[in-house]
Amino acid sequence: MKNTTLFTFIISLTSLILLSTGCKKEGSINLNFNAVYGDEPLVMLESYPYTDGDEINFTVSDFFVSNVYLTDSDGSRVDLTDVELIDFDAQNVTAAMAQTPISFSFPSIESADYESITFSVGLDAETNLTRPEDYTPENPLSENTRYWGPWESYIFARFQGNLINPDLGDDIGWLFHTGKDDVFRTFTYPLDKSIDDNVVDINIEIDHQELFKVGDDYMDIRSKPTNHNPQDLEPLIIITENFSTAVTID
Repeated sequence: MKNTTLFTFIISLTSLILLSTGCKKEGSINLNFNAVYGDEPLVMLESYPYTDGDEINFTVSDFFVSNVYLTDSDGSRVDLTDVELIDFDAQNVTAAMAQTPISFSFPSIESADYESITFSVGLDAETNLTRPEDYTPENPLSENTRYWGPWESYIFARFQGNLINPDLGDDIGWLFHTGKDDVFRTFTYPLDKSIDDNVVDINIEIDHQELFKVGDDYMDIRSKPTNHNPQDLEPLIIITENFSTAVTID
């Protein structure tokens, strides 16, 4: 009788342990991307102060983010997505729409305290060897307009617009398209988010004024308003590396 009671107790305890370890809490994450210029929402074709008396506007702002993952307090990594296209020129056409983020939702994220988020701007070398025809239509890498054959590279980011000088009446168009493996960059940002059977928003704000910062001033766009030349990557690297300071996360 004693042996039967002991056996029943062990079975019950084992079941309880298996149940408790097999039902870990999970939550979900929303990644929300917003574009701003300084303290203002970025609206396509809206003019903003630049430098040397110029004003700047944007007609295109889109880029790939890839290899997005979180790191928790134990150093464990949770992958969120391989690649997403952040397309602000389609989203930020009015002031109201510019305040609505581009969002991606990720369910079934293990409960933990997450201390950083990492993502790349552009595509790693292995992915950049692929071509649009390698992907199904729902994948953002399937878009032919995002690949430039002469570069043998995807276009990682596109920023376009106009410079306006109200005093001189001198307007010029500008264009910077980034690509090639040398421009690929990965960034890690601190995070303070706890997931415990809840929905957590991670808000990622990209300050487009900061993207064109060079030291205490800004890029001299007028001297070289157009660059999508794989032999002249310096301004494209500057813009990409500026994501390190242009991004604010809360």
